[in-house]
Amino acid sequence: MLNGIELPNSVTKIGNSAFYYCNSLKTITLSNSLTEIGAHAFDHCTLLKQINLTDSITSIGSYAFSNCESLEAVTLPKNITTINDHVFYNCNKIINLIIPDNVTSIGACAFSYSKINTINISDKVEVIADNAFAGCDIKNIIFDANNQYFTFISNTLIRLSDMTLIKALDNAEIISGVKILGNNSFEYVYADTIVVPDSVEKINQAFSDANIKNIILPDNYEKIDICAFSGNELLESVTLGDSIEEIGSGAFSNCISLKTIKLPDNLVKIDSIFEGCTNLETVTMGNLVTIIDDYSFEDCKSLKSITLSNTLETIGDSAFMGCKSLQEINLPSSLKKIDYGAFYETGLKSIIIPDSVTYLGDDAFYKCENLTSVALSKNIESIGVGTFYSCISLKEIEIFDGTKAFSCEAFENCKKLEKIIVSKSITKISYLDSIADINNLTIYFRGSSTEWENIVTDWNDYKDNFIIIYDYNE
Repeated sequence: MLNGIELPNSVTKIGNSAFYYCNSLKTITLSNSLTEIGAHAFDHCTLLKQINLTDSITSIGSYAFSNCESLEAVTLPKNITTINDHVFYNCNKIINLIIPDNVTSIGACAFSYSKINTINISDKVEVIADNAFAGCDIKNIIFDANNQYFTFISNTLIRLSDMTLIKALDNAEIISGVKILGNNSFEYVYADTIVVPDSVEKINQAFSDANIKNIILPDNYEKIDICAFSGNELLESVTLGDSIEEIGSGAFSNCISLKTIKLPDNLVKIDSIFEGCTNLETVTMGNLVTIIDDYSFEDCKSLKSITLSNTLETIGDSAFMGCKSLQEINLPSSLKKIDYGAFYETGLKSIIIPDSVTYLGDDAFYKCENLTSVALSKNIESIGVGTFYSCISLKEIEIFDGTKAFSCEAFENCKKLEKIIVSKSITKISYLDSIADINNLTIYFRGSSTEWENIVTDWNDYKDNFIIIYDYNE
């Protein structure tokens, strides 16, 4: 087991992955003639606390000290000009680190998820790659005003070549002229209100894990990227212009302070954008939305009111799963499809499924324990497994002519179910055993006893458990 090592002066290079995953290595003394440390050289040396990088070193490869989780003190060699990608990625005990004055380029994720809180940018720095400081709670930027490639203004570091905001500090303001907000540029930043100017063309994941209460987007903005505001736990209000046509998945996920939102009128699809917004109460959408995609409002436990588009066609898998405060929802006559688990464990008390709906997925209303009234579409083709499983308050339901088959597993554990009205056009009923133990249940069949026996696959096994009324015509 390798705990420590001292390199002789004859060593001028440490090769790629030389000490990769030497997770017992605690100390190393480098030679004064060392000039190069290869990629991944000390990657995952998780017990290495300190290393003296001599000034003879001119090159440190990508991931060289990545995931050195015990590394606390590092002094970078004064002669290096490039800090490569991921060199100190996830070195989460490094707090103080000075970037040498000769450095011209800082690579992607070079210091991401370290604990450094101050960065110094000399006049020679020309390149700062995406996410160079992602996951770092930067509180101070020491900036050389002679730098021709960047500017530092209103607590924001901006790359001049494409007017990209690289990093913001607390109480930052976005100046007019900025075109791009870089990924994680407002991460951990505290501010009451951020106004995004109309010069901004792309916001990326700029506000992910920020601490900003109010964000105002310009009217001309058209697209919100995936996870743009995700994890912003202080976000209470966001103003979205009606020009927005697309909001990426996860855009507002886990924004736990967000209570109400009005979606843009031009939005066509709602992706899984509000997952984990546990205090979201009210949502209003425009009339162009045709799809509410999978998991869109999953675990929005406080959601009480949502106004759906009158052009809505699809509600995706688990779209409203866990919305326990949602007691009512008006489904539009344009709706065609309710997918798997769409209203799984919601607080719905009643539901009217319009006749436009032809597909009702398994577990669609699984364990909606407050559901007392259901009006099914007359055109649902089949009712599958668990559709109304454990809807323990449901007392009555009618299955219409458009439905050709259903599994009794759809009503399993519906303990208060007293009446199922079944159309004679049904061609197959299966798994009768799933409802055989429901007390006081009567099935009202609109056909004859012979027709009933022909469509129920296991009737002879369970016929003594049921009361059947044949030729029902009410």
